[in-house]
Amino acid sequence: MRMLYSAQTKGFYSRAVHGDQIPDDAVDITDERYAQLLDGQKSGHTIDGDSKGQPVTIAPPPATRESLQKAAFARLDQEHANYLVALTGGATVAERDTWKVKEEAARAFEVGTATPGQAAMLAAEAEGAGITKAALAANIIAKADAFLELIGIAAGLRARGRSAIVVATDEAVPLDQVEDQIAATFTQLAQEVQAAITQIQNATALNEGGNNHA
Repeated sequence: MRMLYSAQTKGFYSRAVHGDQIPDDAVDITDERYAQLLDGQKSGHTIDGDSKGQPVTIAPPPATRESLQKAAFARLDQEHANYLVALTGGATVAERDTWKVKEEAARAFEVGTATPGQAAMLAAEAEGAGITKAALAANIIAKADAFLELIGIAAGLRARGRSAIVVATDEAVPLDQVEDQIAATFTQLAQEVQAAITQIQNATALNEGGNNHA
């Protein structure tokens, strides 16, 4: 299917598909040239018309420190958001809304101030889980504390990540090394996040194991 290109609309057309709805400036291009243009586009180039209206690929402008820093900050914010979502284990908003209620009930139970409603809620869940109310309360509190600690760790790592990105994009760093230093920053952050998660998960699992046999 022979293609045509319009520099005016910066689009490709086919007579079989578009019929008479083809711009007057459209020029014929070979199938081979069309494939080359699409390959260039996939690699980040843009397609535009030259002085004669023929389609050509244009390489993206070289990255600047500012653009690399902006992209790195955006990635850091997105990974921080993804991390917080992962911490919830995919829980729905409705489920998350119960966490604070359960934590308050568990803490009240441990100090002997639970209301009848709180005690009944814990008793029902404990019965379903096949553990004691004391074990359930301890597990809820342990998980709540671990969750708060992980949120704090995430915030700290995000702050350190921003500082590291600023250093990586500083004028003192050769521009051709900036991307590598940014990549190294994210690798280090990922390792620290995983180490923190593993450490807290192990501590929580040990806590649960001991409480379940109480």
